[in-house]
Amino acid sequence: MSQTAAGQFPIFLFKDQNDNSTDEITVVWNGQSDRVPSSYTVYLQIYNRDSTTWETLDTDDFTGANTDFDLEGSITVNLDNYYDASNWVAHRVYQDAE
Repeated sequence: MSQTAAGQFPIFLFKDQNDNSTDEITVVWNGQSDRVPSSYTVYLQIYNRDSTTWETLDTDDFTGANTDFDLEGSITVNLDNYYDASNWVAHRVYQDAE
């Protein structure tokens, strides 16, 4: 997927559904940016439904432009805070604005 943003921060929201709400949550995102993450940090976040906030799982602030990199993270405790009633978990990746 390709996305552009001028004067704004690019953001990609995605959701994963599990067959239960008791499994550890693990997410891995692979991508790249034409804006240098060493100047504009890229964040992987998960939505905490209990506190209604986005929590950072991983960041990249060192990869060069147009270079693939991975962001990953896991949640192993308080899983009820992240799964909704249908076992969906929301994640997002975004990059700091200019």
